[in-house]
Amino acid sequence: MSTTWKTLSDKLKSNEAKSYFEYVSESGKDSLYGYYDKAREAKTALRLNDADYGASAASLLSAGLSNSGYRDYLKSRADKSYRESLGIAEEAKKTDEYKNRSGYEKYLSDYDSVQKKISDSLIESIGKGNDFDFNRAYSKAVEAGLSDTMARITANRAILLAKNNTYLGAVAFAKANNLSAKKAKAYAKFLGLSEIYAERVYQEISTFTKEEKEFYSSMSAEDYYKYIMSKSKK
Repeated sequence: MSTTWKTLSDKLKSNEAKSYFEYVSESGKDSLYGYYDKAREAKTALRLNDADYGASAASLLSAGLSNSGYRDYLKSRADKSYRESLGIAEEAKKTDEYKNRSGYEKYLSDYDSVQKKISDSLIESIGKGNDFDFNRAYSKAVEAGLSDTMARITANRAILLAKNNTYLGAVAFAKANNLSAKKAKAYAKFLGLSEIYAERVYQEISTFTKEEKEFYSSMSAEDYYKYIMSKSKK
């Protein structure tokens, strides 16, 4: 595994992204705990200031105001304070939940970004070779830290690129060395290409005109490969 893959892989703590619960447990904030904690504080304050049973009730009783309008005022004020405290706790819970969701979305976005970078790097690397074995490509992808789904996608794309590049390389070699279509097909099979790709090489070489043969035979296989790659990008 190259340094690039290793550096990126170290950013992935596991082969699968964390669940929302795991993320909140490790990096978020328990919004319900905070809400219940503030709600308990509000309930305690309400009991202390209750005009019928709390400390305020004792003060009213000693002052002879237990059945006065002042008692009603204190009770109303305590109830209002309690409702306001619950409202503040609810807003704090919503804020914490929003931060958790936003943080988790960013985490997933970063995770996906790193996965894609690793995948692109692997596809480019494997695509330059002529190893068309899915299991080996898949194992490299998993080793690099990709999830199972991304590893399978990466392996398939890498092998397809490797086959296409090898096919183009076989055609380039055959044209530069003026091979017959039959020999070009045999060369393609020697490189490990399947019958389908080898037949494509055969068809490509068999349709050569005399002028094309003269033109391509003046190039090395490497130069011709660069030439056809530059044309395919236009």
